[in-house]
Amino acid sequence: MNTSSTSSPRTDSGEKGRRRRTSWFWFVLLLLVAGAWPFRGIFRQSLLERTALIAEAPSSDVVSQTIEGSPDPAAAILAAWSSGFVVPRTVALQVLNQLLPRLKPLPQNLQEMILSASLDPDNSVRELALGLLGQIGHPQYTQVLASQLTNADPEIRLLALRHLKDLPGSAGVPMAASQLDADDPRVIGTALNLLGRWTQQDFGVRLADTVSVNQEIRGLPEFKPTTREMALAGAVRAKRWLAEHASEFPLIPPGGSGSNLPPALTLDAGQMELHLIDGKIVHLSDFRGHRVIVNFWTTWCSACVAEIPILAELQRRHPDDLVVLGVSLDGVPDEHGHVGGHDVHPGEEGHEEAPTLKELQKQVARFAERRGMTYRVAMDPKNLIGGRFNGGELPTTLLIDAHGRIHRRFIGAREASVFEAMLAEL
Repeated sequence: MNTSSTSSPRTDSGEKGRRRRTSWFWFVLLLLVAGAWPFRGIFRQSLLERTALIAEAPSSDVVSQTIEGSPDPAAAILAAWSSGFVVPRTVALQVLNQLLPRLKPLPQNLQEMILSASLDPDNSVRELALGLLGQIGHPQYTQVLASQLTNADPEIRLLALRHLKDLPGSAGVPMAASQLDADDPRVIGTALNLLGRWTQQDFGVRLADTVSVNQEIRGLPEFKPTTREMALAGAVRAKRWLAEHASEFPLIPPGGSGSNLPPALTLDAGQMELHLIDGKIVHLSDFRGHRVIVNFWTTWCSACVAEIPILAELQRRHPDDLVVLGVSLDGVPDEHGHVGGHDVHPGEEGHEEAPTLKELQKQVARFAERRGMTYRVAMDPKNLIGGRFNGGELPTTLLIDAHGRIHRRFIGAREASVFEAMLAEL
């Protein structure tokens, strides 16, 4: 019997079939690659937009470059805004301001975005949005400004007053006059300045008379002893004059707080894992049912340090329904590469090494004890939480309700009375 190995016709046919199928596979794949190659830029841009515009803590430059390089900047702006994160939302409005001449007429969805942003929990976003509303001549601009004048934060009321200068006296006088009973002399002084412009009257108070100065010991802005008295005297003179000229300047608020404005936004605070200086790990969700103040600070930030007694006092007053969390960003390099407020460039010859995490923890713990930080203090040296909410300026504070929603984000210190008013809204 001949046992030599020979291929049967069926075996040859199967092998040829496999080869043909393999050849067709590579041919089709080559066609797909060749067809997609001209669109590689579009795919790359789409991937960039998906990653940069909805990231929790992207670089501001990356977000702005992504939006400006998008084939559809308006859609990219809306995507960044819808992310719910501090940096993309802020940059979306900044880039929109730059691209405004190219986007005329402004799409309706962008107009609605700006209107919502003017009632945002983030003070920085509100400031940008109010400027944009004025530029586009939004029909509800005056109504939005009126709504800001009832805000518990005097910084928001000052912001609104500064925008009133572009309004006619018939609309501006009633709104400025509503601030003559304010507690903050800066608010009264700004209102008097505006009233003087519209009425051509001198009420005896200059803006320079009502500015605050940093108190050397406390470090917080304070007024001179005579400032409040001077502002109140000017307010009395203005009220008297306005009462005598009621026919020329009727004090009827234009639209009140604006019942047909969209509801004020809140933001989801998301998950936060906090490493306390005593070694414990807590999560924001542990404090559901409590109002929460999250304060981003550093040991070298003078305004942050000045605010510590206020935060400690708030925690003392509200032991059962308020949680104060001081999140230290010590160890996070600033935009100049400085760590801890000093010129530290780790690994670079001639510069001291950055402290280790354990050393940072000890430094912050000693500082907290010395300064009487009787509330919870956490470390965030890798900027995992600060990168989401801080944005680079200190102190930055979040006010979060019992359900984990952010109602306010603002930069700079506030007095205890302002905190109490804002907390009462929660």
